[in-house]
Amino acid sequence: MQKMTKRIVCFLLVLLSFEGVFAEYTPSESAQISVLVCSPGEPIYSQFGHAAIRVCDTAKDVDVVFDYGVFEIDDVLSFAWNFLTGEMYYLLDARPYHFTKTIYEYEQRGIVEYTLNLTQQEKEQLCKYLLWNLKPQNKSYLYNFFDDNCATRIRDIIENVCGDVEWSMEEQETWRQTLLRYMGESSWEAWGSNLGLGLPADKMMTVRNMMFVPDYLGKCIENGIVTKEDAATGKLETKNVTASTRILLEGRLSPKLSWWNNASVMLWLAFVLILIVTVFEIKRKKRFVLCDSLIFFVLGLLGCFVWITSFFSVHSLVFPNCNVLWLTPLHVIFALVFIIPSWRNITKWYIPFSVAMVVVYVLISGLIGQFIPSPSWAVMAILVLRMISFPYNFSFRENTN
Repeated sequence: MQKMTKRIVCFLLVLLSFEGVFAEYTPSESAQISVLVCSPGEPIYSQFGHAAIRVCDTAKDVDVVFDYGVFEIDDVLSFAWNFLTGEMYYLLDARPYHFTKTIYEYEQRGIVEYTLNLTQQEKEQLCKYLLWNLKPQNKSYLYNFFDDNCATRIRDIIENVCGDVEWSMEEQETWRQTLLRYMGESSWEAWGSNLGLGLPADKMMTVRNMMFVPDYLGKCIENGIVTKEDAATGKLETKNVTASTRILLEGRLSPKLSWWNNASVMLWLAFVLILIVTVFEIKRKKRFVLCDSLIFFVLGLLGCFVWITSFFSVHSLVFPNCNVLWLTPLHVIFALVFIIPSWRNITKWYIPFSVAMVVVYVLISGLIGQFIPSPSWAVMAILVLRMISFPYNFSFRENTN
């Protein structure tokens, strides 16, 4: 513990003096500037991997990593709200390369280095921009997971420095397919993302769009071609974006699959359980009112999440979203009113309404092409089951006194 504390103190001292020393830096001719693409980690914020820029100049004893993926958390709730609505600010940070490597070694994550094929003028231009961006008044930026993150910032810098760049990828896919590839199609995180994402997430991405994912950024950099006019001859010349590629660290982190983190399985099991309960209710001519209120209360909370992301978020892939049709905050009101016997009679209209909204959601999603995930089918089946069973085991006239 004492040894770790000394390392942290040492790191902070280096970091405090680092920006001032590096502010006057100009790269030598032997300097190498590369893009580091790091493999995914276990925490949710690192599931898609990471990307950063490395400046290695042994002639001037400089080996620095510029990282656009730094964020501060004052409290969890404000962080979650800001991330959800697209009002999260990230920072550019710079640190010695060996600190970065040590962190990823500890986390058992891999690092691939793509050394950029730059002229001396391009190296100086890129470093000049990074140093300007590192200043306290410039280092903060409004983060957007899809459009402005650690990977897209690097893509934009390369384009600004190199000029006309032709990016290429062997395969193309939709935004949603890419997200599910990294989150796991059946995980709870994936289902939550599917609920929050709207129709735009099912559109095919351009190659440039795909570079919001660090792995795809690396592939595009490796295959990228720069076309530039030669200043002396005036002729167009082409060159590769990268000079070389090498593996700095082999990733040893293997994904841990938990049985409880399969939303599809868990929710379909919940449907079977509720089906058994419903059959029991019908046979006994009884109704577990608390069960209905609990189901709708949870669906109402999900509706709050969907409505906030759809109508209040600046993210580009959340609106329009058909999930607002069947997941609505009104479910919370129904749950609270229905549990009070004297008020139940005013909720009669909500039963056919909620079933109708599920049907409308399925039809419209099918017509316009919005993806419906398997866990949502299970939840809709639970909702419809509870609603259509009302005539068999519940009378509003008898249960409003």
